[in-house]
Amino acid sequence: MIKIFNLKGFSLIELSVVILIIGILVAGATQGSRLINQMRLVSARSITQGSSIASIQGLAAWWECCDEKTFLENEASNNSLISTWNDLNPTSTSKINLNQNIATSQPIYISPSINNLPSLRFDGSDRFITNNFFSETFSLFVVLRTSLAGNGNSTSQAWSGSAIIGADTPGTANDIIPLAIGGGFIKIFTGNSETTLTSPITINDNKPYIIFASRNITNGNRTLMINNSNLVTDNLGGTVALNSSPQVGIGGDSNLGATAFTGDIGEIIVYNRVLSTEERTSVAQYLAKKYAIKL
Repeated sequence: MIKIFNLKGFSLIELSVVILIIGILVAGATQGSRLINQMRLVSARSITQGSSIASIQGLAAWWECCDEKTFLENEASNNSLISTWNDLNPTSTSKINLNQNIATSQPIYISPSINNLPSLRFDGSDRFITNNFFSETFSLFVVLRTSLAGNGNSTSQAWSGSAIIGADTPGTANDIIPLAIGGGFIKIFTGNSETTLTSPITINDNKPYIIFASRNITNGNRTLMINNSNLVTDNLGGTVALNSSPQVGIGGDSNLGATAFTGDIGEIIVYNRVLSTEERTSVAQYLAKKYAIKL
């Protein structure tokens, strides 16, 4: 004789209990993730507050993505468009806040991003944020992670690649393109010549880097470094003053004279003079600790 068993399914009450338990677990995991992200932000803020950035003479502007005052409150959430990136320079009462009023050109807030910290994402199209902040002599630090090395090669001019930070005015001499990337090579263009200074090595996609660039208008000296090494320098940066004060674009050329940057930018620090080796290393060490980048 064959005995047939009747299989009994879950009752509605049992199913409700299971769904409730799953909901509690999911909510707990979500809250745990938020707590971890908040702890990362607190740690990053502590590293920033303990840094020597503000004590180094000549700090012109400082943008980063972790401080509570960095962005408008209603914009500081994942995948939100950013219209304002506030300058957090504590040594100046005249802040150089970056702005973009056109929604289709606004960068995107991404969290988590570089070292699980927030950053701004630029899509290589027409997203950039802008203001006037470059002096003719400067030191510049940028923490970035590219997802597209850009057009061009090691010998092409800076504007033939993708502008990370640019102010190239078509038909105007003495422009500044503080940072660009072409074929994976980091580049800087300044002055009134056709000369572009190019990094000796390429950078890889989806990997964070600390990029340093400087220019001294008095003698034309320029320097590029990647992760505080891989130094390249020349004295072809021009000694003629700018024709006009440039409207600089972060994430692309504000005049759209070059291709835009594709990737994430976590922090930008600008000084209005060329830093000493000791000062430059101090800033690089701070950024390396904050973003877990090996120097």
